[in-house]
Amino acid sequence: MSDFKDTFDKQEKHMFKPEWEKEKTPDQERMISEVLERLPDFVKKFGGNPVSIKSKNIHFLDAEKIKADGEIKENYIQYDYNNQLVSICPTDNESKTIEVLVHELMHFNSFMSVGQEEKHVSKKGYNTRVGFSIIGEKYLLNDLNEAVTQELAMRFIEDYYKNPYMRKAGEFVSRQSEVSRLNEIMDKILMYNSKEFKSKEEVFRIFAESYFSGNLMKIGRLMDKTFGKGTFRHYAETGDYLNNSGPRKRGRKKYK
Repeated sequence: MSDFKDTFDKQEKHMFKPEWEKEKTPDQERMISEVLERLPDFVKKFGGNPVSIKSKNIHFLDAEKIKADGEIKENYIQYDYNNQLVSICPTDNESKTIEVLVHELMHFNSFMSVGQEEKHVSKKGYNTRVGFSIIGEKYLLNDLNEAVTQELAMRFIEDYYKNPYMRKAGEFVSRQSEVSRLNEIMDKILMYNSKEFKSKEEVFRIFAESYFSGNLMKIGRLMDKTFGKGTFRHYAETGDYLNNSGPRKRGRKKYK
């Protein structure tokens, strides 16, 4: 983990060209400061351990310069876990900029596990998990990871910016197809487990706590119990939660 701490502190490595980076304006620094001040308490609400992110870990890039170099700006709007930073392309719409920033900062605060390259002389660390995403030969559970990240970002904005109407008006722009799929899953979990959960928010809390803790067992058991044994493994491999068994039938023995 010392590799990541050094990278986090020094901010000397990044995927983008140095000339793409923009100096933050005073208003942007204020915006970042407000988000970073409020984020730890929000993360703790779901059992997470907040990361002490600083403004220096957040890099604003010039979309026009990226385009001029023949690159695609979306490739650089990200939480770069290897280099321990967030990079985004801010716009004149502060609400949209905050949404994208908060989304990437949620990734920064999510569970992360690290392996070591035994063949590498320095035993350099590398990521094996970020949130729900399992990083290996295949990238598993990435859609679920993005959906939970965006749901958390929307809740943060609604809680701290007192703007519940953005969701109703469809003003949130990130990962809406993944969010829709997650809500479909949560609705069915609530329907089939109404004695266990009183609201969809209680169901979401299970997903959010797993996102921050890295413990997939509770989610796996819940999905298997709801949709049939083996569902979670099938979902991780294919993105389809309705496996060959189909939804759990009434009276069917629950998987433990």
